[in-house]
Amino acid sequence: MVFRESGSGARPPGGKVGARWLSMLSVNDPARAAQVVRKSGGQVVLAPANFKGRGVHAVFRDPQGAVFGVLAAEGGDPPDTPVIDGDVFWLDLFTTDPEKAAAFYAELAGYEVAVGDVAGRTRTLLASRGIARAGVTHLPRGADRPGWLPYILVDDVPGTLARVRSSGGKVLMEPQPGVLDGNLAVIADREGGVLGVVNWTAREGTR
Repeated sequence: MVFRESGSGARPPGGKVGARWLSMLSVNDPARAAQVVRKSGGQVVLAPANFKGRGVHAVFRDPQGAVFGVLAAEGGDPPDTPVIDGDVFWLDLFTTDPEKAAAFYAELAGYEVAVGDVAGRTRTLLASRGIARAGVTHLPRGADRPGWLPYILVDDVPGTLARVRSSGGKVLMEPQPGVLDGNLAVIADREGGVLGVVNWTAREGTR
């Protein structure tokens, strides 16, 4: 789950106001999650609060400095259904210590930690109910701080990038042949919020 938080965080290259997409993790007890964050050396940015019709959520900074949120949704989590175009497809945490970060999120939200192959690369994975939900990997060289990056599933990466440019956004990482066969890019929307776009099914040969 991802919320867009305007005006928070550092301004990305090409961004106008430094907006941020805030990744939200499902937990049963946000108050307990806040205790885990404090014990582990993280920071409570927004204490658990109830939002009518949505549930209880909170915003934290993990021990390595990545900002994220948690949510205990009213009525529980929706069922797992196939991801369709326009949905959040994947999340990556770029951090200074993937092993420690994975252990932190396992304690916080009950994730299973595994090492698996994603697009030909070994990746630490966070899973629940036997389904991989996110990857944890090293912060790229030159990046200033850890953070979560959501990816949206699209059916046409070049067409999506054309719409990004025409609407005032920026393309921060062009598709590259060596990254998912050119089916992934990273963009900033016109207010600076950074996210990835990926055509996974095209790469898998199902379209």
